Amino acid sequence: MGTEIGPFSAAAQMLAALDSGEISAAELVELHIDRIEVRDGDLNAIAVHTFDKARAAAVAADAARASGARAPLLGLPMTLKGTVASVDRGTRLNGAGSELPFQISPASSSNAAAMVSPSRAWTPSS
Repeated sequence: MGTEIGPFSAAAQMLAALDSGEISAAELVELHIDRIEVRDGDLNAIAVHTFDKARAAAVAADAARASGARAPLLGLPMTLKGTVASVDRGTRLNGAGSELPFQISPASSSNAAAMVSPSRAWTPSS
């Protein structure tokens, strides 16, 4: 591939590296988790760390890829905004404190595409 893959690589580059076997989803998610752990203390941009779930999802994505499964974002790490619901977590709308028990687009599309989410970003309350 020629380009080193890291947390700032373009999504298309990361997916190509996953497709070629240059990097695994587990390795890729660790790069993102490492970056969050190094930088988030000062930035305080990440409200919820879902590292264990992301690691498990990455292992599952690698197994799915090995068995021939394909989905548009299979194994791609992606931080979700706190207002976006996903399969394993509802959402909090502007600090209202209530999680919705259903999916809302675009995360429902992201879940079907099989992306891996290691974290949730803060959402301003106003």
